Amino acid sequence: RGVGYPKVSHVIQFGMPSSREQYIHRLGRTGRAGTEGKGWLILGPFESLFLEELKGIEIPRDPSLTDILKDPLSGGEDVIEKTMQEMEARVGNGDKVLSLSGQGAYQAFLGYYLGQMKRIKMKRKEALVDIANEFSGAMGFREVPALGKNMINKMGLKGISGISIKAPSSSDNEDEYQSKNISSQKREHSDGRRMKKTKRMSREPILTLLEYHLVASYVACVCTRK
Repeated sequence: RGVGYPKVSHVIQFGMPSSREQYIHRLGRTGRAGTEGKGWLILGPFESLFLEELKGIEIPRDPSLTDILKDPLSGGEDVIEKTMQEMEARVGNGDKVLSLSGQGAYQAFLGYYLGQMKRIKMKRKEALVDIANEFSGAMGFREVPALGKNMINKMGLKGISGISIKAPSSSDNEDEYQSKNISSQKREHSDGRRMKKTKRMSREPILTLLEYHLVASYVACVCTRK
């Protein structure tokens, strides 16, 4: 907030913002000081109702961008494709860093959209879990990331089909990987002074580059705002 970055040509928002206001705030990072800019909003089928919240804002669907995202590697970028395949393989083979990050992304995805079910008019948690499990497959997981019983209870997912439960011997610290956030910790400046408390904003899902590789199964529409 209050930070201006020069020559920002595009703002790309992947996934449903937490509100209309947040969408507009992010969009304002481009097209500043008399310059031109574009905003791209990429939504999955289950998120497309967010467009109804943008009434009064001219935001046409962009079929050309949708086609590009359906086949993002069609331009012959062999190096990129090879890199993405290697990353997926590392996740599938249990790479410690990427797997932990992916587990956190899966958990954060569930946590965010469980709080948005009314907005996306999704009545059954099982439907959301199915989407999250497809998301985990796109990241390269061969099996759905497991959640600890405490986390499952906190999310209200006890008894929901599709949820994988961690073995009792699993570390409780891993179970809380994404449940901790900066607002629950001591906030300090670099010189040690305490920061003033600020209103905690809704946390959004942590997305990885791996999702971009299989974005064809995710994209419902890409909208461009000039």
